[in-house]
Amino acid sequence: MKLWDYSHLWGNLQGRVAPQISLFWGIGVVLLVRFIQPAIQRVINWEEAHTHGMLALLVVLVMGTDTILTIISIHHFHTTTQQWEQRAVAYQEKLKQRLDKALPAERPGPGPAAGELARRPLKAPP
Repeated sequence: MKLWDYSHLWGNLQGRVAPQISLFWGIGVVLLVRFIQPAIQRVINWEEAHTHGMLALLVVLVMGTDTILTIISIHHFHTTTQQWEQRAVAYQEKLKQRLDKALPAERPGPGPAAGELARRPLKAPP
């Protein structure tokens, strides 16, 4: 199974690695390490010096609250889907009873039984 295919690019090695793609990722990582990471580190150092880690605590509280709300939401969704399934099964059973009453399994007299008629494919209208 191939998750990506670089066989159409110049210099590829069995379609898995290509110089253009490696160069893109190499430049991207250098930019992240040289510019983005130091800026983020300065913000983190400033926050720790001024708030003594309260922002980290706030992030943990927000993430914990989100996790709890997600679990509650999933439980509510599961309960709702079970209720819909019960309604669908009840409706299906009611419909089956109505069909059984309207189409008895055995018809008196000559001819095929109703069950055989029910299995016969219907022709489309002209």
